[in-house]
Amino acid sequence: MSRNEMSKATPLLSVKGLVKHFPVGKSLFSAGTAVRAVDGLDFNVMRGETLGIVGESGCGKSTVARLVMHLMGVTQGEILFEAKRVGSNDLSLREFRRQVQMVFQDSYASLNPRLTVESSIAFGPQVHGVTRKEAVEKAHDL
Repeated sequence: MSRNEMSKATPLLSVKGLVKHFPVGKSLFSAGTAVRAVDGLDFNVMRGETLGIVGESGCGKSTVARLVMHLMGVTQGEILFEAKRVGSNDLSLREFRRQVQMVFQDSYASLNPRLTVESSIAFGPQVHGVTRKEAVEKAHDL
């Protein structure tokens, strides 16, 4: 298998056994309990795929996104980007965050209102060396 074929077969993003528990009611005389916000989540995102997380209010969608981006610490599990553990010697958080971006639920706070949708979508690929023409064509395909 060639390097290019291996790259296509390897998940771009892999989340394994992701767990986040928040302690509740802990005091000097009691151990307290924990709220299970995320409990054993596994998923892969392959190159070219898009992932949307949907669910009821309070079910853990934003928590999952924050955990993947390492905006909060995980209780357990691992997050791999291009088969490298995020936040380790293999892949620093800085490098990971240069390549991955989270779009928050409030799209007005996430997107630049002065740019067209076309320009917003085409911006990312251009940062990675794609020509403006190619990026705009891809934006139109979407």
